[in-house]
Amino acid sequence: MSPVWRLAVTLAALGTVLLVVAALALFVGSAQISAPAVLAALTGREDADSVATVVTLGLRLPRIAVAALAGGALAVAGVAFQALTRNPLAEPSVLGVSAGAAFGVVLAQIFGLGLTLLAALGLAAFAFAGALVAAAGVYLIAAVGAGLSIQTLLLAGVIVGIFFSSAITVLISIVDFNRLGGVIHWLLGNLSPIPPPALLVFAVLAAVGFWLVLGQEHDRHVRLRQYGAGMVEYTRWAVPPGREKSARSTPPARALLRPRPQRAPPPAAD
Repeated sequence: MSPVWRLAVTLAALGTVLLVVAALALFVGSAQISAPAVLAALTGREDADSVATVVTLGLRLPRIAVAALAGGALAVAGVAFQALTRNPLAEPSVLGVSAGAAFGVVLAQIFGLGLTLLAALGLAAFAFAGALVAAAGVYLIAAVGAGLSIQTLLLAGVIVGIFFSSAITVLISIVDFNRLGGVIHWLLGNLSPIPPPALLVFAVLAAVGFWLVLGQEHDRHVRLRQYGAGMVEYTRWAVPPGREKSARSTPPARALLRPRPQRAPPPAAD
């Protein structure tokens, strides 16, 4: 089976699992609602003010959508940073981008932005600006010197991440007590349902991110889709320049451990 076909089968299986779990989550919750009532709410046969409609369409369904979008966005961001840093364990926090985005959101929360359509756009703008500032800081720090190595990039990301984390702590210490609960609640993370306008903004931004990372052809040294298929590019990146020939000529470990056939001893002389 080719790597592309294996990747397609894996994605199809994981997508099926996601749909099954999402469907089951509609019937699970603290509110005791029967399965026929949930199906009636989904098909519009329940009253708009009924408990089944409010719980199913107003609480459970938005919560499931938020969880799916957030999980997908984190996965795609992880793949992008793994290809960028050439490290299969990398994540957005490695380069300080997530800390910068969190700092922007905390600023937006302090300014009183909520979950309406315009407020959600403003919140996304603050988060993007914070992430952009963090990425620019990492690049400027790592670019000092002869070249831009991965090790220097990672160390610069750690520095920038610590800086923005400290800045968030300072903001929390001076923020008004009435808004402190919302900031802490957001930093800890939750799956509380959000209004449809804010959910629409989240879905559009996530779709744009998916397209930018997975839908575009990068140069032959990145190729994120092939990276997800089998980390072929990571294996090539791991070989330092100038050592490709020696790496190819070195036999694999299993070849070294393979028993060699024994030659028959020469016949004894008369």
